[in-house]
Amino acid sequence: HFPSYVVIDDVLTTGITIKEFTKELQEKPVAILVLVNRCGLKVIDGIPIVSGITVDTVSTERLV
Repeated sequence: HFPSYVVIDDVLTTGITIKEFTKELQEKPVAILVLVNRCGLKVIDGIPIVSGITVDTVSTERLV
């Protein structure tokens, strides 16, 4: 039996990688911790996401 734990990732873009990873775990983590949340998700499969920074949109235009 595993103790309670969190999953940590640097950048969350679509959530697909985290979703696939958590499906393979025997128990759900208590939270997902990401440094940068690019997609704005707050929950994946019932697991809350804690973000250091949330970026709503990323523009490829150069700011002058």
